[in-house]
Amino acid sequence: MPADLTARILTEAGLEIGLGHLARCVALYDALEALGCACAIVVAGDAPAHIVGARRVRVADWRSPATAAEALAGADIAVVDSYLASGEVYAVVAEVVASAAYIDDTARLAYPRGFVVNGNPDAATLPWRAESAATRLLGVKYQLLRAEFAHSPERQVRERVQRVLVVSGGTDAADSLQALAAAARAAMRDAEIDVVDAPRPAAAMRDAMLAADVAVSAAGQTLYELAAVGTPTVAVTVAENQRAQAFALHRAGAVMLAGEWGETGTLEAIVRSLVRLEDPEMRAVYSAAARALVDGRGAERVAKRLVGEVVGSGVELRRATLDDEAVLLELANDPDVRATAFSQGVISADEHRAWFRARLDDPDALILLAWDGANLAAYYRFEVSGASAEVSLGLAPRYRSLGLGGRWLAESVEILKREVPAVHELSARVLASNERSYGMFERSGFVERSPQQGSHRVLLRSL
Repeated sequence: MPADLTARILTEAGLEIGLGHLARCVALYDALEALGCACAIVVAGDAPAHIVGARRVRVADWRSPATAAEALAGADIAVVDSYLASGEVYAVVAEVVASAAYIDDTARLAYPRGFVVNGNPDAATLPWRAESAATRLLGVKYQLLRAEFAHSPERQVRERVQRVLVVSGGTDAADSLQALAAAARAAMRDAEIDVVDAPRPAAAMRDAMLAADVAVSAAGQTLYELAAVGTPTVAVTVAENQRAQAFALHRAGAVMLAGEWGETGTLEAIVRSLVRLEDPEMRAVYSAAARALVDGRGAERVAKRLVGEVVGSGVELRRATLDDEAVLLELANDPDVRATAFSQGVISADEHRAWFRARLDDPDALILLAWDGANLAAYYRFEVSGASAEVSLGLAPRYRSLGLGGRWLAESVEILKREVPAVHELSARVLASNERSYGMFERSGFVERSPQQGSHRVLLRSL
């Protein structure tokens, strides 16, 4: 992956705000660091050690335009997760860095250039501002969970409930924990009740969730962690900002929603829901639905888009020349490129030389190369036939999964349109098994308009 990038993550945390913001910022910190970024978090409020661990963290109130600019000095990437920062602060963020993400649970602002992230199931239904310049990354696939909650093992559903986990969020701001625990004891008299009454590191929380047959939980960020590991959960909303996601997860069959904390009948509803979950078949259904909804890889997806935005902006697309013969052959023979090609054998230097020189001499062929400085990042090849052109492409390994294939395809198509204005339709052939390439073309406006042809699928796009 591209390296030498710097990321700053600005957030807030504390008794009133809770720790959910900080937990998901830690998730993005780790995902960005895995891509080669040097990261730091700036927290307005508290930064408990059980959440931040040994990561680079500074406590400071960054929530003015001037202090935000100071916190981001020298950064390539910014992440802002705040209920309180003003539009003026976000404008400064967009000016200072090359790539930015704004985490927003309520569609509260019109954002500048960057990505606005909402990982809740009903995110697309919120009243997003039409004047916002930010690209929306919406839905559970972008839910920001710490790495410990991704790739969890398959859950084995026991015949009898032996252990119940009770958790009320990072701070128990509603003072609900002991009442939730009492309801769990009333429903499951023979089970061990594990009450999270002190901070636990992420790995310890994951292990506790995996060990539990069911859970009772406040409906904050912990609810998504429980879903990712497949723990059947009875949820209680303890804050207004939890209601939308709790109802959405309930509608998806991923949790049982008992009600709101403090309302008459909520504790009794917890008991009834837990009794229902004594049925192992019902626990299996809720566990499967939760895992199908939340895969725990949202932070990885957002981090790749952020890095891709920086990398993509520095790439130059140009026509191939004779001097590019060797480096193009190296990319064409990359094992992953060959695995998704229709002819998967290794290409010899002589074979490539003859093919490459013929393509350069052919007026109906256009080969474009994406250069990241001295590194070949990708190639895009168009074979023109009348008003149609077939496109094929390949990305170097370190540039994959960053959202760049479609971005550079769009730029390549614009070059094709300028140089060969007679082309009005594009086609692409992909192996039937190559879902990643198919998805990229589909997101780029291509549509499969004919049945699968043998081992490949054909997609078309009008220009």
